[in-house]
Parts: sequence; C-alpha cells; structure tokens
Amino acid sequence: LASDFSFDAHISGTVNGSDTGDLTLIAYAGEIISSDINDLDFDSIIGFETLTKGNSPAPFSIEVMPYVPDGFDRKVNEIHDLEKIDNVYIAALLDVNQNGTIDSGDKVGYLGGENDLPILLNVRTGENNLDKLLEDTGEQGISLTATTSDLPSFDNFSLTGPVNVPFGYHSDVQPIYIAVIKMNAFDEDHLISSIKCFNRLPTGDNHFYFDLSGTGLVPGDEVMVYAFWDRDYKGRLPFPNEEDAVGYCQNKLNYHFSVNLQEGSNIIDPEQGWELNLNKKIYNHNAAIEFSLDDGQLPEIFDSDGDGNKLDPGDQVILLAVHQDGVFEYWSDLFEPDLNSEFTLGMPDMDYVLGMKTVRIETDADSDGNYTLNILPMIFEGIPVQVTPPFRIEDAPSVTIEGVYLLAILDHNFNGIPDMGEFIGYYSEPYHHTIIPKMIVVTDHTRLDDPVRFTNHTTVGLFHRLIVRLLQILEMLLDLQQTLILTDEY
Repeated sequence: LASDFSFDAHISGTVNGSDTGDLTLIAYAGEIISSDINDLDFDSIIGFETLTKGNSPAPFSIEVMPYVPDGFDRKVNEIHDLEKIDNVYIAALLDVNQNGTIDSGDKVGYLGGENDLPILLNVRTGENNLDKLLEDTGEQGISLTATTSDLPSFDNFSLTGPVNVPFGYHSDVQPIYIAVIKMNAFDEDHLISSIKCFNRLPTGDNHFYFDLSGTGLVPGDEVMVYAFWDRDYKGRLPFPNEEDAVGYCQNKLNYHFSVNLQEGSNIIDPEQGWELNLNKKIYNHNAAIEFSLDDGQLPEIFDSDGDGNKLDPGDQVILLAVHQDGVFEYWSDLFEPDLNSEFTLGMPDMDYVLGMKTVRIETDADSDGNYTLNILPMIFEGIPVQVTPPFRIEDAPSVTIEGVYLLAILDHNFNGIPDMGEFIGYYSEPYHHTIIPKMIVVTDHTRLDDPVRFTNHTTVGLFHRLIVRLLQILEMLLDLQQTLILTDEY
C-alpha cells in the first residue's frame, strides 16, 4: 500500500541519440528480482513522463509522485515529510514504430555508467538534474543502447537444478541470485545484454528454475550458471562485492564448467557429477606474482633462430597459479623414488586455480624481462587467505596466500589453449637431472628471484581439457567481477 507524504521532486536529464519515436521515461524504486519485466513491482514506479522524440537529443523532466510504497529506505523529519528516496533507476523506452507496445525494433536505455551497468540514483526534494549529478563521471544523458528483437520461443525449454546454499544463509534477508550467461558471447562493455536471464532464489527453496523461452537462447547453446549470495542486499539490482559468496555450476567428473542446452527440460543433476556451490569469496586485493621464464629442458628444436635460446620473441605461454591443495604431487616411481625418478604435478582441481593468463615472450615482458600474473578476486573458501587491513582507507587490503604453485605451458601452435603434447614449466628448484616444483607465498606483489623453468613434461589427456575450460571460464569471470565491483551509487 502507498503512504502519502509531502514530497516535491523532479528528475531531469537528456535522452541521447537521433532515434525517433514515442518515448516513455520511468523512475523505478523497487526490487528487481529477475530479468522478467512482469516481475517488476508496478507500485514502485514513482514517476514517469511520455513525449515524442525527434532526431536530436530530447530533454525530459519526471515529476515524482507525492507518495511512495511502504518499505522504502527513507529518511523522514519530525513532521514525517519524506526527504529522499534511495536506490532509484531511470529507464527510457522508445516505441520506434509508434504502435503502443515494446516490440521488435524498439529501443531501451537507462541511466548507466561504466560497462553499461545501471546507476542507482538517490532522489532528493527539489530538482535532480542527472547531467549535473554525473558530470564528474563523464556520463551524460541516457543512451538507447539495447534494441529489442523477436526472440525464438519454445513450448518446453527450461533449466533447473539445486543450489548448495552456504551456512548462515537466510533467504528473507540476504538473497541468492542465479544468472545464466551465454558462453562465447560475454561482452564486458555491455554486461546486461550478456546475462540472458537471472532470478532470485525463492524464499525457503534451494532449487532454481528458468523458463528459457524468449531469452534468446536456443537448444545447442552453451551456458554458464553463475550464483552469488548478496550479503549486503539493499533491495535493488544485485551486485556482488567484497565478502559476498559466489560460485558457478561445474562437473568434477568430466571437468565441464558449462551446460550444453538441449530441447526440453535441462536438469543440473548431482548424480551426474553436477554441482552449484557458493564456495568462493570475493576479495578486494592487488596480489600478483612477478617472475621470469627460462627455457630449461625444452628440446633444441625450439631454438628456431639458432641463438641458443629456446624461448624466442613472440612465443606464446599460458601461465597458471594453483594452490597446493588442488594438485597431485607424485614421483614416477611412487614407492621407491630415486635419482632416476621424475617429479611432476598432476591435474589441478578447478576450485584451487588462483590465476591464469596468456603472454607473449618479450612483447608482454617489462623492462626487466619479467611477467606478471594477477591473482583472481574470487578465491575458493578452502584456500587459507590472510587479510591485513590497509593503512589508508582508500587502499585495498593486503592478502597473503601460502602454498602456491606457478606453472607455464608453451603454446607452440599459438591457438590460445594447451594442446596435448605441449611442454610445461614450473617455478622450481633443480634436483640433479630433474626439476622439482617449488611452492611460493603470494602477497600484494610477489617478485620471484628464480625463474619458471620449462621441463620435458607435456600436457596430456584430462589436464588439457581442464585448462581449455578454465581459460574460457576464468577470463569471463574475471571480466564479470571487474565490471560488477566498479558499480556505485549517486
């Protein structure tokens, strides 16, 4: 129900571009619990304006209604007059063909900031001029960036499965959100369009369900199911930040990180090895590893220019940091290792990967010939992380992670993935004729005195498949997290 307040406010700004048609501006201050527009709380629309837009930028002014729904985050004075309304979205809908409905060819935009993410506005009494409020950010006006289109629809096309909720989860206070992202279509500059659908996990339930009809997804598409627990939920579009719990759907039996959609009901089945755990924490940190690369035991055939160096300028190398608890350490002779035995690292557990990057020899090196691998902001809860508060509030906390292995894979055919038979190197210490991987302690900026040395070991079998999938998923997740964590309110 709505409550009456004395509240006189206007929201003014500009809709950019040369698109023409009937334009509707909406100010919305309610919860966004899914990607379905039918789930919006229409009682939470606090103002709107309609106008006809020509081929030049159109100014607008929305008069905020003299009431707001109960439950808004509000500050009232002693006579109970509303002083401001927090967490307001401003959206624009352009009816290009002027038929009175939003359909194929029409355009949608909203007050957005960096990486195409919506900006939340705190509406105060009086005039709220968006161009003035955001002038320091370089953002001016609302751009109509998304074009609606006719999407394929199927009578029976869905995705469902269980979520292993974390300890302490209370659905009515700190919700869990599930999002479906199409693989190979992630665009960090247009984040919202990359997320095909999302839902808030129903109160008291640990199963998610998506009707995929009308989402743009079709049978045969490959998707990632991403989840996060919004511990500082404010009743708005959710954004993960530091200390939130996150996770993604994975299958540890076949090392799959994504689901290939089939027509009909797609079930995330734990009995088939699938799991969706919110088992990673987000850390705001600057941890990185700086090191050099050494050709070590690479075959002489890699010395293509005859200079005695088997790592030539332009060669491509895949770098990988993984925690000790996520790898198998073994000798080729497990029971009686001797000087003739080979020591190596087995296939890493996907949860324990801390960082991954592809570099070119010399091209991506600094002036000292070193390379830098940044540690991911999302770290598995089973990895011990020591956090030290910063001296200055504007700085990121320091983190310390012990027991980290650093690996390198020579991408000889330059295809960006480790094919079977490509050579592996480790940060290591020499031991007679072999190279023994050596663990390191990672801090804000860890500079290694010894290089990562290549061995005569090569990638095989499942290790190859795992790294291929990790490269895809970690690159996307890192882009996702970097864009989401930058979102702020105005």
